[in-house]
Amino acid sequence: MFIRSSGETFKVTGVEKHNIRGNLIDLCCAEVSEGTKKTLKMCSTNDNEYGITWTIDSKTGNLYKYMEQYKEGGKSCQAIFDEKGNVVNEMCF
Repeated sequence: MFIRSSGETFKVTGVEKHNIRGNLIDLCCAEVSEGTKKTLKMCSTNDNEYGITWTIDSKTGNLYKYMEQYKEGGKSCQAIFDEKGNVVNEMCF
């Protein structure tokens, strides 16, 4: 499946296994592209409780992991990463 709009294409790429907080989880993934260049990749569980988002590094043009979503202690949490993979912000609510 794909959706094309204003030069961008959104394409479901399938199920991938990813490690989030030490748990190997099946995530449904999709990519957003402008022309032939990927600009965003998103993967999540059906209930959106776990997920990972990659975005483009403006300096290198490569995708890097920008955010993880996960459950911890009954709360929804997010970790935000910089281009080097360091956590720069973490929150639970």
